[in-house]
Amino acid sequence: MASLARRLTVFCFALCLALLLAGCAPLTMQNINDLLRAPELGQGQGEVQKALAAYLGEQPEYKYPKEGGMRSPLIVEDLNGDGVNEGILLYSLANSSTPGRSGNVYVAVLEQQEDEWVVTQDLEGAGSEVASFELADLFDNGQKQIVVGYASANLNTKIFSLYEYADGQLADLIYPAAYSRYELADFSGQGGMSLVIVSPDDQLGGLNLQYIPPKEGVLDLSLTPIKLDTNFSSCAGIYPSSSSEGQLLVVDGVTETQVLASEILHFSGEHFFKVDDGGTIVGETARTNPLLNTRDIDGDEVVEIPRRVGMTEIVTLAGDKHLEYVEWMDFTTEEPKSKQFGIVDSDKGVYIRLPEPWRENIRIEDGKQSGEWSIRDTATRATLLTLEIFDGGQAPPMDAILVSRISDAYLVLSSSLPSYERNTIAVVSLT
Repeated sequence: MASLARRLTVFCFALCLALLLAGCAPLTMQNINDLLRAPELGQGQGEVQKALAAYLGEQPEYKYPKEGGMRSPLIVEDLNGDGVNEGILLYSLANSSTPGRSGNVYVAVLEQQEDEWVVTQDLEGAGSEVASFELADLFDNGQKQIVVGYASANLNTKIFSLYEYADGQLADLIYPAAYSRYELADFSGQGGMSLVIVSPDDQLGGLNLQYIPPKEGVLDLSLTPIKLDTNFSSCAGIYPSSSSEGQLLVVDGVTETQVLASEILHFSGEHFFKVDDGGTIVGETARTNPLLNTRDIDGDEVVEIPRRVGMTEIVTLAGDKHLEYVEWMDFTTEEPKSKQFGIVDSDKGVYIRLPEPWRENIRIEDGKQSGEWSIRDTATRATLLTLEIFDGGQAPPMDAILVSRISDAYLVLSSSLPSYERNTIAVVSLT
């Protein structure tokens, strides 16, 4: 009987495997190319893809953005403010034999004409990949601009392009140029969107920052670029901020040695400028953890710059985790002040805010499992909280705080903590 049961089990497994494989073709180069093509999208977007393929006479390879919040090669939205949606699609024809076609990305714009999508513009871009793709309303008039960051395959070189679609024509508003990072935001504090681009300085090396505001229906390209700190080789972030003295701009730069640091620019009401502090803020904000980007950590519209408390990572006996104490600093005041204190767990990609009185009175120890840890009071040895991993169907306590869904990690707080300390503890994702 046992032998018969085993044979039946093997037969069922083989039958299931055969059924699965029956619908699978061998993995060929054609299959791989098919995987690179976007699946048809819902809400009529698939019709845009079909119209482009019909226009080209071949199936394009859709180019997905590798950075930013928009990760689709297709946007369907009203570009020119006429109340009718257009479609913008990024693609390439890497294996095309069509004369005049390169391996670069192309931008196609399609309109709806008599209930059909029709390609009205088809322009070659400035790179073989797409770093970013989004729309902006820089002139606050209902007409949207198309922002595309082109890139090389490894993203080492990126080209910024800004298009506007009007009267059936797609035109460059800015001459395409190399960039490290750009940001669209209200940098003036007066409402409305402006553009900031950080670009390599081809002549002097390092980075330049250019502020480009809209002015009387056009982009003002006349403002002189600002030379950023000479140690910066790339830009990791651009952050508008308010202060008691007006608007500021904080730039996170990365040095050749992969050290992250921050620089502050001030706004005059017309343009940004630097205050020579001898590199003090850049030096004080140097940090090696790439997760520690500047952000408004407490939601007061003033961005805070993180810096490590102590010279090294927190070392435990197990040595299986990467932890460090961090404080978030407000450098917009005459005397910099610490706004929050906590711990960063780089393996989980989170910052955990802790009560300020704990700063000098706690110790981190290993937990029971790999990757777990606990915080103890150095005076009483009492456990204040633990980071625990609940797997295998285990359920965390009702009041546990989720740290990471990927690893099923939770913060479990001691029942002895007073309410003001429990309310202070919070988890912020840094990824």
